[in-house]
Amino acid sequence: MLFFAEWDLAFTEVSQRGHFCAATLLALHSTITENDGNIQHLFSRDTIHQMLEDAGFSIVREETVHSRYLQDGQWEIGYAKSLQDAFLESSTQFQILATSLIDTMKRSGTDSLDTFVLVGK
Repeated sequence: MLFFAEWDLAFTEVSQRGHFCAATLLALHSTITENDGNIQHLFSRDTIHQMLEDAGFSIVREETVHSRYLQDGQWEIGYAKSLQDAFLESSTQFQILATSLIDTMKRSGTDSLDTFVLVGK
């Protein structure tokens, strides 16, 4: 059995949008600099589902765990806000994307994303 849990990028409440933006920024940051941040990559539920099937697993259980109450959203938003200058040496397109995500994040709630869980056999 394989158990896999990850933030669900398909947020269902607008109050989770800030955490989505922060997670995206942290993953983008990891593409331009080596770091030991908690978020290095983002994977959608569908991507992980396909990866598990490609590896020979059958999905035997799938669920969403409501995780809005966790403090991770607040922590990751705080960390993402501190990274704005880290994008200054990136391409113009990357800078604009990062700035847009930061602006959106600052105007959004801080609830954590929900978590999806996949169980493969």
